[in-house]
Amino acid sequence: MTNFDSLKTMVLNEVGSTAARSKREVRFVLKALRALNEKFSGGIQDDRKHLFPVEFFSCQATCQSCKRRCELSMGHLTDGSSTEHKCAEICIYQNQYQNAVYCCITCERNGHRELAFSTEDQNSWMGPAKSVFSGMALNCNRCGVIYNSREFWYGNPSPEEAGTVKTETCHVWDVKAFVPAGVNTARRIVDGVTVISGVVAEASKAPTAALASWAADMIAPTYWKSNSEIIECTTCSKIFDSDSSKHHCRSCGQGFCENCSNFLRPVPERGWGVTPVRVCKPCSLIPLSSNMFTEENTDEVRARKVGEFVASTLASFSSVLSIPKDLIKNSAQPDYWEPDAEIKQCNVCSKDLPTPKERTHHCRDCGKGVCNACSSNKTPVPYRGWNTPVRVCDNCFKG
Repeated sequence: MTNFDSLKTMVLNEVGSTAARSKREVRFVLKALRALNEKFSGGIQDDRKHLFPVEFFSCQATCQSCKRRCELSMGHLTDGSSTEHKCAEICIYQNQYQNAVYCCITCERNGHRELAFSTEDQNSWMGPAKSVFSGMALNCNRCGVIYNSREFWYGNPSPEEAGTVKTETCHVWDVKAFVPAGVNTARRIVDGVTVISGVVAEASKAPTAALASWAADMIAPTYWKSNSEIIECTTCSKIFDSDSSKHHCRSCGQGFCENCSNFLRPVPERGWGVTPVRVCKPCSLIPLSSNMFTEENTDEVRARKVGEFVASTLASFSSVLSIPKDLIKNSAQPDYWEPDAEIKQCNVCSKDLPTPKERTHHCRDCGKGVCNACSSNKTPVPYRGWNTPVRVCDNCFKG
């Protein structure tokens, strides 16, 4: 007799036995065995040798903070017996998870457990910005507003000191599902300000360029061609758009692009003295002679020199102001972001970053530095605290 025949005989004998209970049909026994198999079909964490390890019957979830296991049975999330993991042991607080919550004391005294939550809009960068002025408010679903940090002009106590809430440490069963309150707040403010400043700069670019062109014509020497009349480069015929810079040759006064006027030569005949100044290529080849040195048009040239000095000074001042801005951006970056100083190339296409024409972007999912072309997609990243569509790299977007 084979093992299968022996097992078959044992099952038939058990099904037909009426010593301790009434006779059961085979279909009921099969249904019960299938239900048990589905409930306890999870994997075992380690390779233990004993016959019935605890892991075979209990849930596999482990708290990321205290490393304790869920006390419920396996499959409780799918069979509807409990929609969340549970552990009676007190968890350990860890700053990286921020696994502490506020509970309403009034509700606890009445036999309920209600979490207190902030009214700040975490999905909008304006929420944290407004809370700076209006203060933090804690709400309870049963009691309403239970704490306001700006209730009085001064001397406002903390939520714990006010006696309205108590702090509890909670288990972190799933890191991706557990997003600390206020995460990425600083970065959201910086991103929001950057977007608004970019829109304002883009909208004011054309009026600013027109105003700068008009101001330059007001202090330009009389022999210079007006900026409004310069449509293309005199040498290469390159058409100037709103973003292109127009340069004047200090000798002939015509308009040129950067490449065609990148030459230096003294122009004493126009009152520029012996210091080399910007000229076009044809004028740079004109030899100097003693009769060129004159004081003609010195007042007009002096006005232009003052204008150039003021413009260069303001440009230097603007670059100095950009340093604190970069420091603020670096301090507001989330911990999982790759530091800007360590980013040498795009994480997707290996393109060198940053370049004079392209700055470095961060993927909100993996935190790596990427170029603009490799991070054009947007999608929410809830486990990182980004609940609205944000920039992600192509690798994370494809999954």
